[in-house]
Amino acid sequence: MVVAVATVACRSLGFVCESDAQCRDGEREGFCEASGACSFDDPSCDSGRRYGERAVGDLAGDCVVDGGSSSSGGGSGSAVTSLDASSEPATSLTTSTNASSVDDSSSDTGQTSTPDLPPSCPSGWHDCGARRRLALTPMPLIWGAMADVVVPVTLTVERFAYDTAADDGRDLRVFDDAGAPVPYEREPWRPDGTSVVWLRLPLLDQSPVWLYWGDPRAADAPAIDDPAAVWAGHGGVWHLDATVADATAHAAAGVLSGTVSEEVGQLDAGLRFVDASSRVEIESNAAIGDLCQQGCTISAWISPDSFGGTLRGRIADKSNGGDTGWMFYVSGDDGGDIRFRQGFASAQAIWASEPGSLTLGGWHLVGVTYDLGDAQQEPRIFIDGQEREVHLDNAANLTFPLSDGDQPLVVGNSDVLDRWFDGVIDELRLEAGQRGPEVFGLRYVAEQDQLFEYGAIESW
Repeated sequence: MVVAVATVACRSLGFVCESDAQCRDGEREGFCEASGACSFDDPSCDSGRRYGERAVGDLAGDCVVDGGSSSSGGGSGSAVTSLDASSEPATSLTTSTNASSVDDSSSDTGQTSTPDLPPSCPSGWHDCGARRRLALTPMPLIWGAMADVVVPVTLTVERFAYDTAADDGRDLRVFDDAGAPVPYEREPWRPDGTSVVWLRLPLLDQSPVWLYWGDPRAADAPAIDDPAAVWAGHGGVWHLDATVADATAHAAAGVLSGTVSEEVGQLDAGLRFVDASSRVEIESNAAIGDLCQQGCTISAWISPDSFGGTLRGRIADKSNGGDTGWMFYVSGDDGGDIRFRQGFASAQAIWASEPGSLTLGGWHLVGVTYDLGDAQQEPRIFIDGQEREVHLDNAANLTFPLSDGDQPLVVGNSDVLDRWFDGVIDELRLEAGQRGPEVFGLRYVAEQDQLFEYGAIESW
C-alpha cells in the first residue's frame, strides 16, 4: 500500500472529546482518539474500534485505522470555556500531516487522507486546527507601549492543560491579537510541572497575546519554535542549565569545569559555582568578540551567597585574567556593589555602582551597557530594574581599548582562577546595542512572572 498525503478539505462538525470518560453510548464505554473523536469496540474493524455516530468530521461510522492512539488523559484543573463554531473562517490556518491516518481505499491511486480541517471555527480564532487557546493580557506598564521585546511566559499545571497538548509541546502556536504569528522558544517544556516559553513581541501594549494548541495533526509535524528569531541581535544567550547551550543561531555552547552543578534558577535551571575550580568556558566567536566596541549590553540573574573569591566573584569575564577585554563581577568592597572593568592600552578602568547597592541572598537582575566607541561615555549599571549611580574606581588618561576578540568568555570565574562566583547564575546574555532603563524595568517585572494575566482556557 502506498502512503501519501492528501490536500486539506472541509469536514463536518461533530462532538470533540477530551477524555475517555466523555465517550459513552448508553451502557457502552468508548475511547477518545487523538483526532478528538469517540470510538467504540467493534470486532469487525481491524483495529477493533469504530468511530461513533457523532464523531467529528467525516469519521463517523468509519473504522479506526491501526496505529490510531486513544487519549485517556483527564482534566488538569484548568478552567475551560467552550465556544461555538461560527460561519466566519479564521484568519489563518496551520497545516501539518498525520501519518497515522491512512485511507486504504486510495492505495491504487497513490493518495491517502489526513484528518481534515473543519470549514469554520469561532470568529477571531486564529488557528482553526487548534482546539484550545489561552489569552495572555499584559499588565499596565509605566513605560507605555514598547517595541521589539523578549519576554517569558510561565505555564504551570494550574494555568495550562498539558494533557490536551502534545507531550513535548510541539503543537503550541503563538499569535498576536491581530493574528500574526509570534516567534517563540520552549525552554524547557515540562508537562508535569512548569514550562518557560520565551516570546519575541514586535509590540508590547495592552493587547492580548494568544497561545493555541490541540491540533491533532501538529503532534506529528516538526516543531515550529524558533529560538534564532527570538534572540536575533544577541551575541549569545545561555539559559545556564547543565548543557550550557547557546539559544542564539551562533550556537556557542559552554564547557563545564570543576565543581559546577545545575539547580533551580530564577527561570527554570541555573548553575551553582562554589570554589576556585568552578567555571564555564565559552570559545570566542565573531558574535561576542569585541562586542562592546560598537555598544553592548551584558546581563544575568544572580543569587550570591558571598562576594566570592577574593571578594571579586566573576559573573562573566572576557579579559584573559585582566590583561585585555572586559569583566563583569560582584565586589565585597564598600558593603557590596556591581563592577565593570575594561582594559585599555594605558590602564584598567573600573566602574562601580554605589556602595551597598548589592545585597547577598536572593535573586538580583544585574546588567551593564557600554559603548567603547564613545570615549566620553561611562558604563550604565542596572540592579533589579533600576539604574544605579556609577563612579570610576580607578583609571586615568585612558587610551584605546584592548581587543577581547581572541579571549574566551569565562562564566563564574576568571582565568586567574581565584575569582570564582559563590552562588547561582542564570540567564546570561550578551546583546549587541545598548538597552535602557525601560527594558531592564520590563525584564525585572516579566522575568519574575508579573507581566501577564493568564485567562481561562477556551475550547471549541
